[in-house]
Amino acid sequence: MRDPQKPGSPLWPTITIRDGRMLRVRDSFLFAFFLRREDIQPAIVGDAFRRFLNGIGHGKIRFFVDEEGEMLPFPRDYAALIEQDVVEPTARADYAELALLGSEENANVHEVFYCHNPEVPAEERPNKLSVLTFRIAQETFLDVDTSGVISFFEEMCALLSCEYAYGHPALVCDNAHERTYPIVKRYPGFDIAEPASAAWNIRGRIMGPYWLNAFGPSVMSTLGPSSVTPEALPPEVEIRTLQNGIVVAKLGEYPAVGDVNRRDRLPLYRDVAKRWEHALLQPEILYFQPTEDIDYPRVAQEEWHRRFVDE
Repeated sequence: MRDPQKPGSPLWPTITIRDGRMLRVRDSFLFAFFLRREDIQPAIVGDAFRRFLNGIGHGKIRFFVDEEGEMLPFPRDYAALIEQDVVEPTARADYAELALLGSEENANVHEVFYCHNPEVPAEERPNKLSVLTFRIAQETFLDVDTSGVISFFEEMCALLSCEYAYGHPALVCDNAHERTYPIVKRYPGFDIAEPASAAWNIRGRIMGPYWLNAFGPSVMSTLGPSSVTPEALPPEVEIRTLQNGIVVAKLGEYPAVGDVNRRDRLPLYRDVAKRWEHALLQPEILYFQPTEDIDYPRVAQEEWHRRFVDE
């Protein structure tokens, strides 16, 4: 979508759907980092928050809503966030999403969600891996440019020693798949997955091909090291190994969401998806909901996760 002759031109279409003044769906760029619970340390997670808010996040998030609906300021020590049950930031439209799910015990699940309306109640949603996510608007992406986004992604991978991570354009929605499903039918590259649901059974597997992909030891074992080399992948894929051994794969110069109406079905992503199909995750937790367009949500959810390998 980007016009190389026009610096700062959009990388993906702007999506905004409102109900009156309430913003229900919007586009964003999502960073998702999947962590082993035993590796989560308040000081390190707090450092991740700090680096985001003081860096690529431009310090925009300043307050959140707790479980009682009280508006509270972000603590100066961001590590303190994981000592509280934080469920939803108040800045719905223009700010980032941060989410941290802590342990398998419902008494110690810490969340900060852009939109919080999971189909599965928290007490019934244990997770085998925790997930820390950040979102930025496309304007922020263009402001820091691809180099800044890649630098932040790799910095977080090194800091958090994640098992798996990805960065890609994604739709923010309140489980409103009746609104997002038609959008991803046209723009198949937009991510609409719920990382917190995938965390339940993602160990050693991947959510699919994204612009930025990071693989820790368990994922590399499933993929097979020979599947993530320059020789095994198209020339547009760049491979880099970080000092902590995490392998980062970047698909193309810029992130892409495609456009079926213009016959752009993301051939690079489809090619890579077929090479990595043996490691593809099928989430056990159902987060799609029945709608006018989705009679069988589990089938639709599985088809969406396999959209690059079955067509």
